[in-house]
Amino acid sequence: MSPELILRIQQASAGLHTSSITLLAKEFIEYTERCCSPSTVPARRSRINRLVQFLNYAGISDISGLNNSVLSIYFEQLDGKPSSINAARKTIKSFINWIEQYKEIATPVRVSAIGLVKEGKQNPRYLNADVVRELINDTNIPYIDRLLIAIGFGLGFRANEISNIKLSDISGDRITTVGKGNIERVVVVPSFVLGMIETYRQLSPYPLDSYLFQSYWRGEWNKMDAKTIWRRLKPIFTNAGYPEASPHWLRHSYAVNLLVRGCDLVTIQKSLGHSSLLVTQRYLGIDDKLLAENIHKYLG
Repeated sequence: MSPELILRIQQASAGLHTSSITLLAKEFIEYTERCCSPSTVPARRSRINRLVQFLNYAGISDISGLNNSVLSIYFEQLDGKPSSINAARKTIKSFINWIEQYKEIATPVRVSAIGLVKEGKQNPRYLNADVVRELINDTNIPYIDRLLIAIGFGLGFRANEISNIKLSDISGDRITTVGKGNIERVVVVPSFVLGMIETYRQLSPYPLDSYLFQSYWRGEWNKMDAKTIWRRLKPIFTNAGYPEASPHWLRHSYAVNLLVRGCDLVTIQKSLGHSSLLVTQRYLGIDDKLLAENIHKYLG
């Protein structure tokens, strides 16, 4: 057996019996960096380091000193939105599970007892129909972006559904798309959107024999992906005074606009591709709020 192999075995064996919270946290962060998405690493690192700092300050340096009572006190110190607090709780649950499963160290913590705080359901965010129409008609905005906005608002499409549109998907005033869960649905295309697509046929700098929306990359035209759509529309929303808006807001605007105009929920459900009517019902609260705003606007 080579000296290098012996050293690796000794290091692995020593690691299994390491009970220092600081060292375990360091290894867990390294594990996270190897196995998790780069976008999740900074937040996880911050949450774990905050826990370690709290425990060290309390004089707890060994994992044997960590239990549910200590964690309850720690959770009391956390502030912020319920979603942020729950993210911290989930990270700590993952940390404890990792210690017990991968490091084979029993801890006094009952992971199943670490619950999540109740998060209030946030109403879908949307843009007022008048604002969207102004953007669609703004000749200072590139036509392709105006068409992206028109399709998001006029069809209720997600960004990835817009990305996948082909002219062959359109038959008359109907378009076929595949949404979440690979569920196919047929959506009615408003006449103003059909008109804009026809105009774009004449303006397009690339042949429309494949995808409707394409971007130029490395010397050739390729399908425009959802991230590119987001990057194109984000500054337009920001310049219009809505820096938090995203392409998905257009999908919500589609639903709210239909509700305000008297469309029934079942039709909206089918158009959006919701699996359950309960999901679509969340727009009812927005509808009531918008109706109240309109009444005050027009009747005082």
